[in-house]
Amino acid sequence: MKHTTIKIILILFISNSALGQTTIRGTTTIITDEVVSDTINRSPNLEFEKRVNLEPINSSSFEIEIRFYKLTTVTNKRNLRLVRFINGQWESFEYDENKKSKILKYTVVPTIGYHDFLTNLMTHNLAFNPDQIDLDRKIQDSFTSKKEYLQSSPCIMDGYSYTIEFKFGEKFRIYQFHNPETYAKYYDNVEWKYYISIQNLFEKGLVRK
Repeated sequence: MKHTTIKIILILFISNSALGQTTIRGTTTIITDEVVSDTINRSPNLEFEKRVNLEPINSSSFEIEIRFYKLTTVTNKRNLRLVRFINGQWESFEYDENKKSKILKYTVVPTIGYHDFLTNLMTHNLAFNPDQIDLDRKIQDSFTSKKEYLQSSPCIMDGYSYTIEFKFGEKFRIYQFHNPETYAKYYDNVEWKYYISIQNLFEKGLVRK
């Protein structure tokens, strides 16, 4: 699969609610080298996206779009938080599925601003983190036997599953992980710390207006 280099120029804006205007705050360049784009959209969230009238991530018309899904496994209810950018404008929303399966939409904003929010995501390897299935294989290979690996693994009956979906220009990726805080207690791979940091940015760093 071909590796690509993408250079994204982000022009950051702050909206003035009183005047209804926007002013340029600054420009940041983020370079993502060797991003390997998925070729097929295997998102587990396609039906949910239909319900909220979102295009699949690979068909998004936005220059930048990042989606963070949280699935509560015991109830099979989803929460989506997304950040996207087009034509010099940022916007971010939350779609929350309640116990009655009704989906409520909220406008959310980063507590640290879009510039620092996106910079922190990239710092925590957003574009390059592996799917947890691949990370599990890597961990298993580090043990002398499958039995030893299974004995070391945490027993998790339910919890939360997370999906990252992003599109930068024409490139997109989708990967999943689950219960990273539990796994981080058993294994010292840096990927667990990246998963947790990204989770915290979306869950705690985006607040409803």
